[in-house]
Amino acid sequence: MQNKNHPQTKKEAMISKIKQAKGLKKFWLFIVFGALLFLSGGCSMANPPKWFLTPKSASDTLYGLGMGDSLAKAKAQAANDLAQSVQTQVKSNINITNSAINDSFDSSVEQNISLSTAMLDLQNLKITQKSHSKGTYYVEVAIAKKDIAMPIKARLEQGLDRLESLPKTCATLSLKDFASLQKELKNARESNAILRALGFVGADFEAFEELQKANAPKPKLKVEINSRGEKSLQGDKSVFLGEVAKFARITNEPNTYKLEIEAALSSESKSTRIELKAVMKDCADNVIWEANFSETQANKNQAIKRAGIVLYKRLLDFSGETQGGIPKI
Repeated sequence: MQNKNHPQTKKEAMISKIKQAKGLKKFWLFIVFGALLFLSGGCSMANPPKWFLTPKSASDTLYGLGMGDSLAKAKAQAANDLAQSVQTQVKSNINITNSAINDSFDSSVEQNISLSTAMLDLQNLKITQKSHSKGTYYVEVAIAKKDIAMPIKARLEQGLDRLESLPKTCATLSLKDFASLQKELKNARESNAILRALGFVGADFEAFEELQKANAPKPKLKVEINSRGEKSLQGDKSVFLGEVAKFARITNEPNTYKLEIEAALSSESKSTRIELKAVMKDCADNVIWEANFSETQANKNQAIKRAGIVLYKRLLDFSGETQGGIPKI
């Protein structure tokens, strides 16, 4: 019995809640069936099988329960139930780890792990029990934990192999490599969390975490802008610098990647034409990306603004990022 003079620590309270959660699954199954019984008029609905109200558990196997008006729907719901069980365990492990370190749970530290059947390889999922009564199918599915863990571990190792191939010549990463690093690290964190929840050893990618921190929040980039032609850019360089700043921290530090922008402005009857060439180079002056385009608008300001939008889109394509609110071109 808990001594009233010695209340539970936050860590003990967290573990207690997790233990209580294991009994909630059965409780909610009764609630669901009670609601269905009420909606169906009470007596017209058969009772679910006893095995359906007593979820199984095993150290090496995962189980899921589902119901529906067809066998396929019941199996799909059971698969989602199984995936939800994994997600619950993942978050429970994260909460306990944080509590053990801090003796308190900091929600800002929790990783946002959201699982679905699409993220789990369920090819070996088997129906272990099924029942049909008055238009309702009941299904129990099962899969060995190793059958889920092995494909995840293989994808994790493949992702880390891709990170090993990132160029290490310069002091910073390119926009494209930084976006790749972020994507692979997100997948690695999720994979590690799932593996540990299933009782398997994950991978060590601390070196890549440090690489991300060194380049965060955006990689550093030198920018040089030159103009030629009838009209000068003068103070309009800020338009292009503003677009580049959405992807990188502009710097003059040595041993970094460099973006060279050359713009040519010319008058055409009642319009202004701008031709823009953008070249990305590494710290050894090797060209790694290039874009050329032109825009014709009613006046100089509109031409430069339009060219800035196109530059943004080309840099977005190069980096491989996905950002909302992309200007239409």
